Amino acid sequence: MIRRSLVLVALVLAVVGLAAPAHAQDYPPQPGITVDKPNVDPGDTVRVTGRGCEAGASVTIQFNGQTVATVTAGSDGSFSGSFTVPAGTPTGTYQVSATGCATQVLSTSITVGTAVTPTTSPSVLPRTGSGTTETLLRVGIVLVAAGGLLALAARRRGAVPTR
Repeated sequence: MIRRSLVLVALVLAVVGLAAPAHAQDYPPQPGITVDKPNVDPGDTVRVTGRGCEAGASVTIQFNGQTVATVTAGSDGSFSGSFTVPAGTPTGTYQVSATGCATQVLSTSITVGTAVTPTTSPSVLPRTGSGTTETLLRVGIVLVAAGGLLALAARRRGAVPTR
């Protein structure tokens, strides 16, 4: 009986051990926009790229609250467009924003005139690992089953036959 139990435990452990490993999950990219030049002068052209919109969405790009371009998001939700900083724009920091991506307003800032420390959008840490505990659950079930079988085998082994 012990031999059968050990064979069964070994078989279960082999099946769990040979199970296909989980594959990395692809997460959709975090919404956001970037500009090719964070420091510009009046008359310069700024290229704006973004991601996280719905496919085919109409995206309006604004500079300091004024619409400067309208583009269409691609099938992957990304978009790009460019605009020229108006001549006569005073030195300072201005918002560049994109609207039309569901309910979000994506924005970053650029500096016109005197170069200052470039502003960067906050970093978003990537998600790592798995969102499920399937592997831990499998291992737990196997360990509980193995322990139960070993306890049963030990109990039967220690039992004295009655006459």
